[in-house]
Amino acid sequence: MAQTLALAPKEGEFAGRLVPEDVDDFLYFCRAISAVDDLIYCIDEAGLVIDAHQKERAVYALSTLGGHWKQDGIWVTQMPTTIPRVIRSQVDEIYFFRMDEVNDLEWSENYLGEHVSELPTLGVRENAECFVYRRGEVGIERIRLTPANLKAIIPS
Repeated sequence: MAQTLALAPKEGEFAGRLVPEDVDDFLYFCRAISAVDDLIYCIDEAGLVIDAHQKERAVYALSTLGGHWKQDGIWVTQMPTTIPRVIRSQVDEIYFFRMDEVNDLEWSENYLGEHVSELPTLGVRENAECFVYRRGEVGIERIRLTPANLKAIIPS
């Protein structure tokens, strides 16, 4: 599988990487990191190891109790509706890139409002753009991604 799961302490260098062979490996990863405090984890291509109907207790605990464990999670997927609702309900920020799948657009409208109609037109590659939703803030920000502005949009 192409997905990567990475771990890093909040203060320090990159600490590890796991490329799971199957869903069982992924669930093992979820259980293992629940025992570690002060951690940032990133799950890339999350839709390949989890689906929207996932009921596994380890995934639920990771997404709902991670704050108590001082963990920050980054979930990356091409289709947000493939991520379980329990995970989506816990997010503080969502970065929306170009998409045009009907179910994903309908879901995205809850966060983007009228801007959802612009998702299929966002730039890609050298002209990459995204919308940023931040919980508790009014308004949606449309950003052109350049090396110069990446530090400004990703909070430290």
